[in-house]
Amino acid sequence: MKKTAFSLIFFFFLIIHTAFAQLPVNGINYQAIARDNNGSEIINQNISVQISIRTGSSTGPIVYQERHNTSTNQFGLFNIVIGAGNPQAPFASGDIQNISWSNFATYFQIEIDPQGGTNYQNLGTTQFEAVPYAFSSANGPAGPQGATGATGATGNIGATGATGNTGATGNIGATGATGVTGATGNTGNTGATGNIGTTGATGATGATGATGATGATGPQGPNWNITNLTLNNSGTITLTTDQPSSFSTTNGAWLTSGNTGTNPTNNWIGTNDNQHLAFRTNNTERMRILSN
Repeated sequence: MKKTAFSLIFFFFLIIHTAFAQLPVNGINYQAIARDNNGSEIINQNISVQISIRTGSSTGPIVYQERHNTSTNQFGLFNIVIGAGNPQAPFASGDIQNISWSNFATYFQIEIDPQGGTNYQNLGTTQFEAVPYAFSSANGPAGPQGATGATGATGNIGATGATGNTGATGNIGATGATGVTGATGNTGNTGATGNIGTTGATGATGATGATGATGATGPQGPNWNITNLTLNNSGTITLTTDQPSSFSTTNGAWLTSGNTGTNPTNNWIGTNDNQHLAFRTNNTERMRILSN
């Protein structure tokens, strides 16, 4: 850590002497490079700095003390303004301007914690030379206003700092209470009736039931003898008996050997009720025309 101390103090006084003419009244610009024990820059790291101003000697009473939380850039460089930090009790903001800069020798002490905490390590105390007069001159009579100096050239834009690490993901919050159940919506319209499915295969024929008891013999009917049975090409069947009358069909029969004299309005194959029409071969259904 001693090597780090020497690097900071030496660079500080270079800054004080070269920037003295531009010091603000309310603070002192301080810039330094932090290095580790191997002489390597401490880059992109949070550090904390404590500044103490003593009077009379390097061990004299502290007349002002403040702390800074800052960070180094990719070159190990950090900047603070003495007088703009967090004052430590019993001192308050602005107390740095109440120091008797011109009446006593003033000393500057710097302490640093390279880990950004409060474990400060003393890097040494050095007497101010020119800086106190810049503060004391702020309380003197105002001199005549000088001519406005020429505007300096715009400096180069500094290198962009490295992107910081992504912070840890926060804990998942507690699950909120379940909301009130909404009212039941209206019942939707009934969907259209689907098509009738295909008729399943015919089940096996059940066992033949027991033969019922023989019924009582009915009265003796008249004895009719069929004397003639004819079927013409129009499908008309005529039954002649030995009784005084004969019987004929009122609707023509449908012949399997072909029919003549048919009228499609009166002669057709089908059903008169709301039943399907089935076609079979070898007693097995081969086709069915549905009633709908």
